[in-house]
Amino acid sequence: MTAGLYEQQAELELLLRLHARLKNGVVVDVGAEQGRFLEAFLAAGCRRLYAFEPYPPHAEHLRGRFRDSGEVQVFEMAIGARDETASLHIAEDKSGRELDVYHSLVAYAETAEVRWRRTVAVPCRTLDSLVSDGTLPGEVGILKVDTEGNDLEVVRGMGRLVSAVVMVEYWDSVSTTLGPCPYSLRDVAETLGARGYTKFVVMKRHGGFRVLQPGSPITRPGDWGNAIFVHDRVQRDLGPVLDEAVVTTQSALIDTAIDLRGHCERRLEIIRAMERRIALLQEQVQVGGGGRLRDRWLRPRLGRLYHHPPRPLEIPPAYRRQGLPASPPVISLVTATLDSARFVERTMRSVLDQRYPRLEYVVQDGGSSDGTVAILERYRGSLASVEIARDEGQADALNHGFARTTGEILAYLNGDDLLLPGSLAYVAAFFVAHPAVDVVYGHRVLIDEDDQEIGRWVLPRHDSAILSWADYVPQETLFWRRRIWERADSRFDESYQFAMDWELLLRFRAAGARFRRLPRFLGAFRVHDAQKTSARIQDVGAREMARLRERELGRPVSGAELRWRLRGYLLRHMVYQKLYRAGVLRY
Repeated sequence: MTAGLYEQQAELELLLRLHARLKNGVVVDVGAEQGRFLEAFLAAGCRRLYAFEPYPPHAEHLRGRFRDSGEVQVFEMAIGARDETASLHIAEDKSGRELDVYHSLVAYAETAEVRWRRTVAVPCRTLDSLVSDGTLPGEVGILKVDTEGNDLEVVRGMGRLVSAVVMVEYWDSVSTTLGPCPYSLRDVAETLGARGYTKFVVMKRHGGFRVLQPGSPITRPGDWGNAIFVHDRVQRDLGPVLDEAVVTTQSALIDTAIDLRGHCERRLEIIRAMERRIALLQEQVQVGGGGRLRDRWLRPRLGRLYHHPPRPLEIPPAYRRQGLPASPPVISLVTATLDSARFVERTMRSVLDQRYPRLEYVVQDGGSSDGTVAILERYRGSLASVEIARDEGQADALNHGFARTTGEILAYLNGDDLLLPGSLAYVAAFFVAHPAVDVVYGHRVLIDEDDQEIGRWVLPRHDSAILSWADYVPQETLFWRRRIWERADSRFDESYQFAMDWELLLRFRAAGARFRRLPRFLGAFRVHDAQKTSARIQDVGAREMARLRERELGRPVSGAELRWRLRGYLLRHMVYQKLYRAGVLRY
């Protein structure tokens, strides 16, 4: 989600365009959370804003953030359909940690990701009574309502308040977080329609797509977003803005469809090229007099990047409940980016959302030109360090990033991959419990552009000897101690573009590292059309791998010998893979 906006950037931009045409520029933000909307309106020149936020930590944050801003008034209270003392249900994840979102006056049932076990008594007022006692003016320009399910009650309590524009959040059903919405969008449209808001548009999102739907409250399960209503008396001035936004959004949706079709065509080309390359790995498993194991059930999955059609990524609930060791070590994690705008926010969120208390997250960008830098700037406050500078490739960028780290445990995550929930806490606990181990890694999940699972690699126990022949260590699951990093010269070899992580592992081994493959899926490797791994594996990658084998073994290695040497490891992998798929092994 966009930092602090939860993917509502498009609505904010539309509200700002509407606000620029209003004579009355007063903004009322009901459910201000951490103030991102307020900040944007201030930057646009708004001179009078009222912020209502009942969640005490957010209200305190708002007071501190806008302490020196005379334009913003912050009220620590809820808004509803009556004046009363209400119960604010505090949202937490399944480990008991309070979340930044989902706190609500509505009593929701526990869902797959969220529970509400504590309430806080908060004052609740109607907008009508706030107008009556002079707290609010009778007429405002923008009323934004985002109360996690109490929006209809806020609208019903407007009374004498008239706003030129009203934005109300809705969802049809979000089963993993809040469940069904207590009201329908039709309920909101009918309530506001009776007050003179007959023109509206609905920002409808579904599965990564969005469209601006004009004048219809129809939704279906999985839809969510915001509805923006314009009062009839300002419809002549503001209606064209809505109409233009509808056309723009529809055009963008067509562009997305065209782009996706292109992605599919390029993916098909990549898959075909990969199959030719992966055939080499499949030939590594032989039986008897050199015959191949042709039964697809017996083929190894290592090296294959597409195992099955996309399906939702399932994370065991225990992953999210992973506890911390008593004294967690500092984990320094580096992400090197270059034109990674499509995925880098999801990558960073997969790290930051783990809320590991002693995380040192460093991002090194090579001078992106696709919007990556703007995303990084939004997260600068959550990162230990962000540097935008030209580099000589990924290894050079990582070396610059690691030079700014101090942690005991080190790792790096590519700008398109993900850490799975709880991985940082799990790795920290393992390192604390096993002080002699230097390097760890885990099993790999394969995902597509939409975070859908397309396969899994289940690895056998670590075999240091196999490193001389091939690298089957999933990079996004790899963590190591600083002591082994320093013994291995504290750097990546910048002469490698593809096999730099394998080269580092070989130096770790030469420095006496103790390795352990952990019994857990730690990361997700993203397969997409623009990645370095797919596009260059047949040329740069093949040459670098051959170069490393020759360096380690002192001679060139034939394909036949390589297949023979890897045969035992791949057979062990197939045993583990089949036991996992049969449910005998659980990770």
